Amino acid sequence: MWFRLRATTSGSLITNFLAGLQLKIVAEDKIVENKIHDILQEWEQTRPVQGNLRADTAMNTINVFEGKLTRVQEEYDLVCRAKEALDLELVRHSRLDPVFEELRDLKAVWTALSGIWSQIAELRETLWSSVQPRKIRQSIDGFLASMKDMPNRMRQYAAFEYVQETLRGLLKANALLSELKSEALKERHWKQLFKVLRVPSQVNLTYLTLGNVYDLNLKKNEVLIREVIVQAQGEMALEEYIKQVKETWTNYTLDLVNYQNKCRLIRYVAKLWTSFSTG
Repeated sequence: MWFRLRATTSGSLITNFLAGLQLKIVAEDKIVENKIHDILQEWEQTRPVQGNLRADTAMNTINVFEGKLTRVQEEYDLVCRAKEALDLELVRHSRLDPVFEELRDLKAVWTALSGIWSQIAELRETLWSSVQPRKIRQSIDGFLASMKDMPNRMRQYAAFEYVQETLRGLLKANALLSELKSEALKERHWKQLFKVLRVPSQVNLTYLTLGNVYDLNLKKNEVLIREVIVQAQGEMALEEYIKQVKETWTNYTLDLVNYQNKCRLIRYVAKLWTSFSTG
């Protein structure tokens, strides 16, 4: 009788313990489901797909969120295993899988774009005095070619489109870049350009970089920039003309003849006037 009572008591304790454990797991299941709901909403609001995001900011957002998502997935897996062990009803879902997949895609996108942004930044640091527009164009063409090699699933994001449009804009600006490299533009013209475009006057031409020139917003200000370029080219043509005239007359020897011992006259005056008209 004692053993029967003890066995009955032990069985009741185990049953009660299991029942309590089941209730605890059911409650934990609801908590985890709420976490899944919250993290899905958070992802919709914070997923780094905007094109104008900094690459390092986007990567930081992805890494932080990946940690949160992994922890919630681990908690969900633990609850599922506990429900299996306690013979509780279990219907597994994969609501987090699409987020993991998109997270991987975005990490690949931003890793690739980060490399391109770094190369653009390096290009921008080039001193203007060392800039060769032809080589700049080759570099940008190379960046665009590398983007074309990216998978289609990566090319669907706004971040990809933003970088691509940025590079195309730099490519279009390259023609104007070539004109700005003209020998006609002297320091005074650059100062005039900065004044017209309201760029701070403390810009030092010695340390002027390609990035500084890009920041002049070449496309938007193309008309104003071309006006200064045309003026500089006109001044250069005039300076060259004056230089040629000076060289012509500095080296010109007049052929003088004696006139009645009173004075000397210029021989071949007609030739002289021809020199005047063509010089």
